[in-house]
Amino acid sequence: MKYKDLLEKIFEGYPRQIALPNRIEVKNWKELSNIITIWNNKVRIWISLYKYSFSNTSDFIIDKIWFDFDNNEWENLTILHNWLLEKKYKHFIVFSGKGFHCYILTNKKELKNNKIALMNAQNYIMQETKIEVDKQVIGDIARVVGLPGTFNCRRGRWIIFISSKDLEQGEDYIKQKAESEQFGDFEMFGEKLFDMTEWDTGIAEYRAEISIVDDFDSKIKEDELLKAVPPCIANILLHLKDLENSYNERFIVIAYLLNELGYSEKMVEDTLKKFMTPKKFFHCIKEERQISHIAKRVFVPVGGSKIRSLGYCPTPNKRCENCMRL
Repeated sequence: MKYKDLLEKIFEGYPRQIALPNRIEVKNWKELSNIITIWNNKVRIWISLYKYSFSNTSDFIIDKIWFDFDNNEWENLTILHNWLLEKKYKHFIVFSGKGFHCYILTNKKELKNNKIALMNAQNYIMQETKIEVDKQVIGDIARVVGLPGTFNCRRGRWIIFISSKDLEQGEDYIKQKAESEQFGDFEMFGEKLFDMTEWDTGIAEYRAEISIVDDFDSKIKEDELLKAVPPCIANILLHLKDLENSYNERFIVIAYLLNELGYSEKMVEDTLKKFMTPKKFFHCIKEERQISHIAKRVFVPVGGSKIRSLGYCPTPNKRCENCMRL
């Protein structure tokens, strides 16, 4: 298969974002090919994993699940690859010049919430296999990845496709191969497409790692909004500044404010601004556009029993009157 045909098979459709590292947009193969011709072997070339663009940040298909490995790359790749083979899931593997990337193909169904469905699917696979991955990739629909067939200037190796023969030869063989071969050998493993629809639940299915905020009762008494919402919502709001990845928590709060309290999008925005750092607020409002996305799709508030089961309730052993309403 020609390089052009292979790239357009695994990165299906345009426009896409290219990072050099600053992001630009390409609308067709000619524009992408020109960038590769000019910049390959001069800078690292990254491509958006999904059909993500400046004008389209949410309305696209999650056609693959992607994993990057931070530590023990070979061991974790081997575990995941064997699990995928056992389940017969369709996937292929790329060597990034440093570590390994695994692409799992999906059934390309339209989802209500791309980010949550991706997060849930990745968490499920991690729980099943016990692999350790780069946590920053979980639920990241704006992810850019090293473009196969281009040069990793920092590592001095090509980003190449990996075959079963390569896997048999081992990690050192692959690294040596990537020093001289530009493309490697593409091989598609498995035959079954991963079904994303069962993970499109509206909320990420993992237990929260938050506790009751210090001086919780006194902080509630000092704030009129916190007094007006259930303790679980108040507890989440008070944690937003400190959470590294707060998409799930923001989803619960936004859906509640929009649908239970009847807030306008501007009122929700003002509320989040009060409880988030400027950097995280900008990411939520300008980059993810989470409020408008939830308002447009009309998500219902998350129920009290679900909130307790996910670990957000500050009084999990007591059913408060407010939570009974959720």
